[in-house]
This record gives sequence, C-alpha cells and structure tokens, in this order.
Amino acid sequence: MAKRVQELARYLVEHYDGEVERIWADADGQEVLKRLMALPGYGEQKARIFLAFLGKQIGVEPKGWCKAAGAYGEKVSRRSVADVVDAHVARRGARVQEGRQSRRQEDKQINMDQPNSTRRIRTVPRWLQAIALVATHAFAALL
Repeated sequence: MAKRVQELARYLVEHYDGEVERIWADADGQEVLKRLMALPGYGEQKARIFLAFLGKQIGVEPKGWCKAAGAYGEKVSRRSVADVVDAHVARRGARVQEGRQSRRQEDKQINMDQPNSTRRIRTVPRWLQAIALVATHAFAALL
C-alpha cells in the first residue's frame, strides 16, 4: 500500500506540481476522465467513480462531467462512494464493507487450512484507498 501511495504522490508532484486540483482545472469532463485514468492505479471504472465524486460531493463540475462519469454520474445513482450523502447511507455502506471484510477473513482462513490445489483465490480491488487519498488532497486544496 505504501508503494502505491508513493507512486501516486510522485506522479502528482511530477505532472501537477503537487497541486491535485490541476487535474480538473481548465478541463472538460472527458479531459478530467483522461487525466484521472492516467493516475497510477486508476483504471476507467475508478476514474469514472472519482469524477462522479468530484461532481456530486465536491462541487467540481466541469462541462460534460455527468456524461464522462457514465452511470456513476446519474443523479439518482446509488452505485459508488460518490453517492454517499448522509449518515444513513454511510452506515449501510459500512455494513456492506464489514461483511466484505468478514468474508475476506474467512477466505484467508480457508486458504491457510486447505492444500494449495484446492485453495480459493480471491482478488480484492484496492481502488477505494486511492480514491480516499486523492479526495483528501482535493479537500485540502479546496479549503
């Protein structure tokens, strides 16, 4: 995880002089999406979710951001962290996350108890951690 954070920080310093808000400054939605997808560890889905987060939660609304964010940009969407608007939604999301973590622990235990040939392998995306990092920088830049 530290390596990923360092790569992201290095990229932001090299390409944006450490000013995260330059990712979305003076750009339309498609350009912002392209810039987000260029971030280390970001793919198309993560970039679309973060673009929707910027528009829905931060108030950064470059021209065409809804279209560029795809389904995540829909006004009544409940697809991602961009749609967490109150404590109730956040609690529901936390319960889902707790369930996922419990299943991950169970999978780890199963993997340790079984021989290599019968282990279940489960990949867990870590994109939310990167979004939180960039969001933290974004909040700090906007204050």
